[in-house]
Amino acid sequence: MLAAHDSRDLLLARRWLSLAIAVLLLAGLFAVLLVLGRTPPFDRLVGDPDWFRRCLVVHVVLSLVLWFQSFLAAALLGLPAHPQRGRLAAASPPLAMLGLGLLVTSAWLPGTAPVMSNYVPMIDHPLFAAGLAAFGIGVLCVALSRQILPNERDDNALGMPAAANPFLRGAIVALFLAALTLLATRTHITPDLTVGTHYELLYWGMGHVLQLASVLGMTALWCWFTAVATGRTPLSRTLAAALAGIAVLPWMVSPLLPLSGTWMPIYRDGFTRLMQFALLPAPLIVAVLCARALLKHRQPRSRMANLMAVGFWTSLLLTLMGLALGASIRSANTMVPAHYHASIGAVTVAFMVASLALMPALGFRDASVHSPRALRWQPWLYTVGQAVFALGFAFAGAQRKAYGAEQAGRDATQTLGLVVMGVGGLLAVAGGITFLAIFVRNAWSRHNAVTAVAHSPATRF
Repeated sequence: MLAAHDSRDLLLARRWLSLAIAVLLLAGLFAVLLVLGRTPPFDRLVGDPDWFRRCLVVHVVLSLVLWFQSFLAAALLGLPAHPQRGRLAAASPPLAMLGLGLLVTSAWLPGTAPVMSNYVPMIDHPLFAAGLAAFGIGVLCVALSRQILPNERDDNALGMPAAANPFLRGAIVALFLAALTLLATRTHITPDLTVGTHYELLYWGMGHVLQLASVLGMTALWCWFTAVATGRTPLSRTLAAALAGIAVLPWMVSPLLPLSGTWMPIYRDGFTRLMQFALLPAPLIVAVLCARALLKHRQPRSRMANLMAVGFWTSLLLTLMGLALGASIRSANTMVPAHYHASIGAVTVAFMVASLALMPALGFRDASVHSPRALRWQPWLYTVGQAVFALGFAFAGAQRKAYGAEQAGRDATQTLGLVVMGVGGLLAVAGGITFLAIFVRNAWSRHNAVTAVAHSPATRF
């Protein structure tokens, strides 16, 4: 039998995972609205010319910020709870739902200005800012409710191996650092800036640190995927703790970088250097250990174990592609979005596979039993699409953030690259829609979470 706190944490994890899927569904809905907003005769129904851009802002924030953080919150609930902070975790889903509601409502506010700032696009209105704040506080409530240090009882309620826990704890540290970086930036930001420049500088540092949290969450999942696929953990908890420490330690300076002012080179360049040199070394060591274990310990696998092996390989493929494309950046052209779309795709496909693998443990129907065919090709469809999308961007080498008539001066090579990018984008979207269809279909049939965990293919380690 599970302890009472395990059952409570599983219930909260199910709510957060359900919220993550709802976020993706809403992101898809806003993508449809974006298309309709430019399609006759529906375009005549939109009187506010900025409505399209506001929908785009909400779509990007949902799909690239809230989706990552809501899944991460669900994964963190596998860690042992702090005995005196149970109420914080219980309050987190309502706070996040409130934030989500405010963000979605903001798209319909006439006369508000959309701002396409990097990392966190904004709608310049207090309602949108309040929505982001409420959602962020909800995620931090989950982080604060977990044991930041290991203790005698250091198992994982979601069935992940002990080696995954240090990376999840590293993600908690990264979330705290992101919050502190935002506070430091807000108090030291250069005054009297334009709205666009203000938000660009405000979220520059925090956005980089949130990437660290996502990558550490992905690394924890690599350990879990490999453990289930091979029947053994790819590295010890001691080594995992050392690597997590190596990953987090350089980023401890993050809240200090804005203190000299956001116009200073140390602020802009400092986070760029952290991203270049401190983000991936430790995860890549874990990747090597996981790859070696998967290649060495070949054995008959269940459908779920096969899915998790595919989850590792597809995520690693996009990670390596993102690393190669990032090393190829020489100017501010489409090589930049090529790099980050590959990198973001690596995290996304890992989170998708983990979401499907967690379903039976959280009381949903086992997708590997009821949707086996779709499960075999969904991660590959998304990964191939995202890879082609990124390669098309890289091949184009065109101007960044140029659309429609702004791209009229492109040459044949740039045109071919953008066409390839469009084909890859369609494949990636198809992979995302398939993921949502699998999850929603199997989420309709739920059973008791305690029974599900006892029979879950996500074996405990």
